[in-house]
Amino acid sequence: MDYQTACGQLNDFGRVCVERGLVVGRAGNISARLNDQEIVISKRRSRLDRLAPEDLVRCSLATGEYEGEVQPSTETPMHRAIYVNQPQAQAILHSSAFYTTLVACSDVELRLDLFPESMAYLSNIGRVEYLHPGTPELAEAAGEQVAHNVIILDNHGLIVWGPSIEDTVQVSEMMERLCQTIVVAKMSGGAIGLRWLGADVQRDFEERVMYRKR
Repeated sequence: MDYQTACGQLNDFGRVCVERGLVVGRAGNISARLNDQEIVISKRRSRLDRLAPEDLVRCSLATGEYEGEVQPSTETPMHRAIYVNQPQAQAILHSSAFYTTLVACSDVELRLDLFPESMAYLSNIGRVEYLHPGTPELAEAAGEQVAHNVIILDNHGLIVWGPSIEDTVQVSEMMERLCQTIVVAKMSGGAIGLRWLGADVQRDFEERVMYRKR
């Protein structure tokens, strides 16, 4: 992706992230792969709904070195680790939507066999135990989970990689909807009993429906 196009899309979808509650305040970060050597990522402590060109930083994928005096996000090492270990990753969103983060901070069981969209969008979820934000340890742990395009960060939030910036936002939105549905049902104290589809239905969905999407 060329730099101007990437900046335009990061600006547009950064605003969407805030409008839809995926990111609060300065808590999120977003990036795109420019080529095999570079990424562009939101700057440190930026608001994703106000990303001007000067809020986006070009970084070396190999070294993390960047242009100019504006510092990239503290989570740049985690983004870089995912890009390096997953060639299919073209964009990454690290978000902290309310219900998703609540699940990340709890022992709530997260099942996908609830509705078709959860099985389609969220068929591959990984999890990383709590490690401090911005640390090499977190970057390494996230990089080891790149077989999963959706990664829960315990007591922290969510990171999603995908083939486009739009895709990462859509998947993050679906994750929030699933977490919200499960949490609200649990909060009802049994008044809302979730009707799970079951492993057989999920397997059949993956074999029949997901096959047509490939």
